[in-house]
Amino acid sequence: MKEVAIHNSPHLSLWKSAACEALAKEKGISKQDAESDHMLLHGIDRYAEAVIHNTAIPEPGGGDIGISYDDVEVQAYLSMLNHQAVHAKIQGDKKWQQQIDKQRSRFKFGNPLWEQQWIQYFWYYWDYPYHKGQQPHYRSWKDKRYGNNNLNYGSIDWRIPSDATVALIGDIGTGTDVAATVLSSAMTHNPDVILHVGDIYYSGTPFEFQHRFIGLYNEVMKVHGKHIPMYTIPGNHEYFTGGIGFFNCLDSCQLIQHDNQRQQASYFSLRSADDGWQFLAMDTGYYGHYMDVSPAIQEVALKLLHNNKVDVPQDPTNPHWPQSFNPHFLNCKIPDNPIHDPTSAPEMITVRTDELAWHQNQLEGFSGRTVLLSHHQLYSATQKVGVAPQSVDKDDRLYVNTALWNQFGQYFNIEIAAWFWGHEHNLGIYENDFAPSDWRNTKLANQHLKKGRCVGHSAIPVKENEKPYEAKYPVPLVQDNPKLSCVNGWYNRGYQILQLQGKGSPMHVTYYEVNDGDQTPIKLYEEKIT
Repeated sequence: MKEVAIHNSPHLSLWKSAACEALAKEKGISKQDAESDHMLLHGIDRYAEAVIHNTAIPEPGGGDIGISYDDVEVQAYLSMLNHQAVHAKIQGDKKWQQQIDKQRSRFKFGNPLWEQQWIQYFWYYWDYPYHKGQQPHYRSWKDKRYGNNNLNYGSIDWRIPSDATVALIGDIGTGTDVAATVLSSAMTHNPDVILHVGDIYYSGTPFEFQHRFIGLYNEVMKVHGKHIPMYTIPGNHEYFTGGIGFFNCLDSCQLIQHDNQRQQASYFSLRSADDGWQFLAMDTGYYGHYMDVSPAIQEVALKLLHNNKVDVPQDPTNPHWPQSFNPHFLNCKIPDNPIHDPTSAPEMITVRTDELAWHQNQLEGFSGRTVLLSHHQLYSATQKVGVAPQSVDKDDRLYVNTALWNQFGQYFNIEIAAWFWGHEHNLGIYENDFAPSDWRNTKLANQHLKKGRCVGHSAIPVKENEKPYEAKYPVPLVQDNPKLSCVNGWYNRGYQILQLQGKGSPMHVTYYEVNDGDQTPIKLYEEKIT
């Protein structure tokens, strides 16, 4: 198993996306670019690591003697210079451009791939909706262009069988052999449908969707001689390019067979034929992505972009070149929603208020049991997902997203049977009926989620030394303490099979793992959801 370095900063992630696409087009690397040993990618990862940890990348040694294109430190330095060069161009800062060009001139061996990456990054950056004073792509049931106030918008017309076999995967969009092995192993259970809880790496570009998600799907379906409908929701990475690739994927209809199976929105409801079960999927990626620069710095770049102070030919026939728009992205308000500032992390991730009303309608209008699906966590043993309490009698906890809890908690004891999420690249089968033991607020303390499960472990490799099961917060696993196996320093990847047994009967869930390239299912844990 090979490491796949993921960067949750949109600018860094987009820089790597552009490099992978340039490699694919120049060298014919498409499916495997996420695992490529190309020095260009190693240099980007080294540069990203320095940015994240706020450490300097030293300029390679004196003169041109001893400077090698195959040196990762040279590539990291070049990556930094070229990334800065793009933004100097975007910002129209000629003085900065000249300084960078002087530094780049030392590297005489050149690299045409940098030029392709540079151009690709520029247009992806330009296409990001916030850079045009627009919102990320989203299809509201209230919007006259989409649902036009029809609460049935977003519901899948097709019904799965009352005894359906459902394959559940998370964070699988890498296009690697590991991802193919996991999906192929899930197909050995003959599922009726596949559900994915989000993240196409590195930035959810149209190219990445086509090669790492649709391409992965088509390859596995061809091997198994089937075409099983697959549904997905966006994680944070899909929104690094504004959701453009995500909706292109849905509109291509390449993941379905029939028109009545079509997924219209980034949230959906999928029900069984006997109305015994519904899978209710939400979009947490919309508010779960953000930029890694300050609003002030971002605003400078945006104003320069919007004033057309960029040295590229203006072509009215080019759809990438905007003619007029509001240059102040913070004024992009959504009715009845707070302004989303994409330059800083939100206090806590939520779903949009219009989407929340849609989910409430789906929950209250359904007589069966509901399984919630999201990309982001409701709670976590290892990651901060909430905020610190302001006083001892407050419910907020660093390890609980009380904003999401307040949106859905009223349904925990009656309608909602389980909640599956991804984002963490691990399997976490958390304690049943979990709620923080020291909660004081009567309302939240009496709302217990029956089963909360983290299932983001389908493709991104995790090393033993990353210690994914080293708990930082008091969110215990179920008593059996089920964990992924660690083999040769790497944790196995896996998936879930959910077996429906008709209305009024428990759903049987089996958690499987696979060992590297072997698609043989290894049963890890099983339980019933009632």
